[in-house]
Amino acid sequence: MAAEDVAKEVPYFNNYKEIVKSIYTFFSTSYKRMYELKSIQEDSENPDLAILNIVDTRWLSWAIVINNFHQILDDIHLALIQQKDTNSIANFLHQALTTEFYIFTKFLADILSTMKSMILVFQSDYVSLTETRQQLLIAVETITQDFVGNENSSPNYGIHLANYMDECNLCGDDLPSKLNLILFNN
Repeated sequence: MAAEDVAKEVPYFNNYKEIVKSIYTFFSTSYKRMYELKSIQEDSENPDLAILNIVDTRWLSWAIVINNFHQILDDIHLALIQQKDTNSIANFLHQALTTEFYIFTKFLADILSTMKSMILVFQSDYVSLTETRQQLLIAVETITQDFVGNENSSPNYGIHLANYMDECNLCGDDLPSKLNLILFNN
């Protein structure tokens, strides 16, 4: 529920969700486009990953969707590039895949992965107070190390976001202000 409240405070998040849903719809409504994407994925060694649809009210669903999505985002981008001149929707989606979109995707992949273990504890048949407390402490510590930092160290930006930042030669100052809004105002 806390994640839901934070998402409501960040207007970009609704735009982001719509782009992800539009990408899912674009590929899932055409066998030919899905086949082309699968061909690209096979060439890039991601053949088993699929674009999944998001269930709005379930953060575990988001964690699974974004885990797959961030791994095939480059493949999706390439497929959209190949179709952008002949399909206006592909062109629109291609233009929506900005650096900011990539950063937000990698950030969500990292933070939702951290939250996933905590979500699973709350969804278990038997909720142990000790286990819940332990998972909350681990999640807070991981999020602090990855995205907030402290007086002794800068954030390390998680695994996926840090790798993307390295690939693109980005530093913390290059992160969109929207990402900083999520991290420091909530």
